[in-house]
Amino acid sequence: MQKRRYELVVIIKPLLPDNVRLGVESKIVEILETNEGKVTNIDVWGRRQLAYSIKGHKEGYYVIYQFDNTPDIIKKIIEKSLKANSHILRFLLIKQSE
Repeated sequence: MQKRRYELVVIIKPLLPDNVRLGVESKIVEILETNEGKVTNIDVWGRRQLAYSIKGHKEGYYVIYQFDNTPDIIKKIIEKSLKANSHILRFLLIKQSE
C-alpha cells in the first residue's frame, strides 16, 4: 500500500515531569514509525494557553509531528494508541495534500 504524508498535533498534559513528557514524546515517535513509517519532522511548541479547558487543564504542551505511513495503520494502530495514552489531552491527525 502507498505511504502518505500526515501531520499530527498532540497536546500533552502540561505539568508532567520532563522525563515522563519526553517518554510520551518518544513513545509517539515509536508508534508513528510502526510498519516502516518514518517521522520526517518534529516541532516542539512547548506550553501554551488553551482556548478552553480540556479535562480540567488550561494549558497544554504542544508537539507537532510530520510523518509518512500507510492509511490502514492510521486507524488500526496510531489513533487507538493515542486515545489510550492518559498523558495526552487531545490530538489532531491530518492527511497532507500531495
